[in-house]
Amino acid sequence: MNFKSLLLLSISLVFLSSCQETKPVNQNILFILADDLRADAIGANGNTNIQTPNIDQFYKNGFYFTNAYCMGSHHGAVCAPSRSMMLTGKTLYHVYADLDTVDILPQFLQQAGYTTFATGKYHTDFYERTSRDFKGWDYGKNIMFGGMSDHNKVPVQNQIAYDTFTKKRIEGFSSVLFADAAIKFIQDYQSSEHASKPFYTYVSFTAPHDPRTPPGKWLDMYRGKDMELPKNYKPIHPFHTGWMTGRDELLADWPRDESIVKDQIAEYYGLISHMDHQIGRIINVLKETNQLNNTIVIFAADHGLSMGSHGLLGKQNLYEHSTKAPLIFMGPDIPKNESSDAFVYLLDLFGTIMNFAKAKVPSNRESLDLSNAWTAKEFAGRQHLFTTYEDIQRAIRIGDWKLIRYPKSHHNQLFNLKSDPHELTNLAVSDDYSAKVAEMMAALAQAQNDFDDPHPLTAVHKESMDFDPSEIIRKVDRHQPEWVVEKYFKKEVE
Repeated sequence: MNFKSLLLLSISLVFLSSCQETKPVNQNILFILADDLRADAIGANGNTNIQTPNIDQFYKNGFYFTNAYCMGSHHGAVCAPSRSMMLTGKTLYHVYADLDTVDILPQFLQQAGYTTFATGKYHTDFYERTSRDFKGWDYGKNIMFGGMSDHNKVPVQNQIAYDTFTKKRIEGFSSVLFADAAIKFIQDYQSSEHASKPFYTYVSFTAPHDPRTPPGKWLDMYRGKDMELPKNYKPIHPFHTGWMTGRDELLADWPRDESIVKDQIAEYYGLISHMDHQIGRIINVLKETNQLNNTIVIFAADHGLSMGSHGLLGKQNLYEHSTKAPLIFMGPDIPKNESSDAFVYLLDLFGTIMNFAKAKVPSNRESLDLSNAWTAKEFAGRQHLFTTYEDIQRAIRIGDWKLIRYPKSHHNQLFNLKSDPHELTNLAVSDDYSAKVAEMMAALAQAQNDFDDPHPLTAVHKESMDFDPSEIIRKVDRHQPEWVVEKYFKKEVE
């Protein structure tokens, strides 16, 4: 080979090498989070009453967990600690809602070479002081700081620099606003200065959180139809849970009228189907820009919701419908239409995403790497599931057995979820199960110790389990925003 040929070959190799260096080393990651979405409010999860064609495709083309849970909350805004746990990989009593003093997921992803983008609900603090927790994000557009708003009047802001944002503005419908922001970012990314880097895109919908006001045809999609009630629907919860006067439980009067619950379910499903349509738009732009084959898509919710189950409406309880959430992974090298029934927490998303990014998880984080469920020969998940709400409810699940403890009333519920998946038969009232109750109580106490839960399982002074729903409704000052009162209440509080 002559000198000229060697020179040309060298130039070609250098050119090819430089081209390879501009390709992202890691895959893009798209994390889509729903708000207040029950795991069973999805078509692919066996719900034949709802239309969720795009989310259904995640199940068909991805790997999903059937036992993914929110660990719990210190307060009624369960959304905030759930998001804080996902952002930090820490369990509930090791991270509070204020994230000032701890590094969070997007910061680690930046260090791993990712361009980070967020849109939608960013609710990590009960008191909504969340702008200072918005760190590690290169870009933020249509960000809503706070727990909830009118879907038609969402106060959104854009990030200018760390802890610096545009003034709040009101425009468009929540799910459309957030999808539009994500679509614009993805469309522009390949021609941006960051094209050589992978992206992490976080899309946090406020749907289907109330107020349940789906727009246009989505309102009519289910309205007027005879909606199916939950299999564990009850007009009134049989005893005081310790949290019967919170905002969520006052979105309808007691006893829960079947027609009102069905109407709220129709609106709930309308919001979900509308959100599903927006999710489809985001996935389509990944296809159109030839980025889907290099993107890991994650879909989850922050927790579930009662929607009439057990006579409740909110998520401030430890029944399965409120603590369980959908969790799906789809992308290159991820098995299709496969699942795991291992016990996992939503906070395990932290360790899993860190693994996708080839980033080292700090030693003080408590998150599992869920990708082991499809890459390792064995994946045990967590031995048990400990869930908690304020200082008034505690639960533990071991295998098919689940115990819920109400410390202030000294009351127990014991369920076998294999034979009683809807938690309708309390076995704790039978002496035949006293040994099982004692065994589960001991495991619950051990879990409290393991997770540094400071609250006792038995209150010094036993409170009554009895309550008069009509008295609660009559006496409580709802403190509801005007649009909530207008939407849900037909009479004034006396």
